[in-house]
Amino acid sequence: MHQVRPTSVLAYNIINKEGLIKGFQLDVYNIIYNHGPLTAGEIATFYRDLKPNSVRGRNECAKRVSELLQMGVVYDTGKLAKCPATGHTVILWDVNSELPKKRKDAVKQKCPHCDGTGKIEKEEPKTLITEQKSWF
Repeated sequence: MHQVRPTSVLAYNIINKEGLIKGFQLDVYNIIYNHGPLTAGEIATFYRDLKPNSVRGRNECAKRVSELLQMGVVYDTGKLAKCPATGHTVILWDVNSELPKKRKDAVKQKCPHCDGTGKIEKEEPKTLITEQKSWF
């Protein structure tokens, strides 16, 4: 395990004990905590070691890192490194001492056209009827 600040240990313990992150996100968070700082390619390599039957790769791990970044529990270290998995110069990710921020759900609004029903009723066009003249 790499050197982790005591506050990161506290956040890690709370996140795992309280179930604040679940599933694949938690797997990625735990990998970064235990082995970070890491590149997304390295995270994917550790994930394949953790779950050898999984088909999830670097792209899926990178998406989870982005979600964890938005939650505020991982950060870009500001350091670049050559990824041993891809050979590219990439960002190193690490955990911080933050607990996950709650996601703000979008405010639901009724559609102004259908009033939330999902159906738009067509109105007959209103025409101005003028005096009709009879030809007979």
